[in-house]
Amino acid sequence: SVLAVTQTIQTRAGDLRSGDLGAGEYTLSGQPIAGSGYFSPPTFGLITHDGTSDGHSNYFGDHDFAGVYQTGPDWTNPVVLPWSYTCCGAAQGLSITGIAFDSLNNSLWLSTGGSTIFWDYSLNGTLLGSFDSFNPLESGLPQFGFGLGFDPADNTLWASSTNVLAQYALDPAH
Repeated sequence: SVLAVTQTIQTRAGDLRSGDLGAGEYTLSGQPIAGSGYFSPPTFGLITHDGTSDGHSNYFGDHDFAGVYQTGPDWTNPVVLPWSYTCCGAAQGLSITGIAFDSLNNSLWLSTGGSTIFWDYSLNGTLLGSFDSFNPLESGLPQFGFGLGFDPADNTLWASSTNVLAQYALDPAH
């Protein structure tokens, strides 16, 4: 499942190939909110890896399509962000595997499978910055992020890959 966390946790089915299109909403302690079940509308690709929210809209990366979708807060009405066709390796067919909303500059951090680079894009598609997470001296750190999270309290980006979680301090300009 894909999720976005605001005042609650909203889930979206992560692999629509199975036919399970269900999703729901939960309290921050993980308890289901009664009557919050809803349908995950299919998109071009049927697999998603990660999701995020800006508090008004949710966003997710489409695995097969290699684009970013913006939806309502309950994952309905998915609309592809046109700039995402060519962002961060999408033109080369790299799948978006991580996405996080940066509330300090109103942007989306993105990662793709097969790349060690993290990209920061404004919501209108302007590339604000990027950095390469590869560090040969720390072989246990993710080589690419399958899930991203942004912490505005200390301006850090969190990335996961397999069984590893890494934290990256971001430039104050971001």
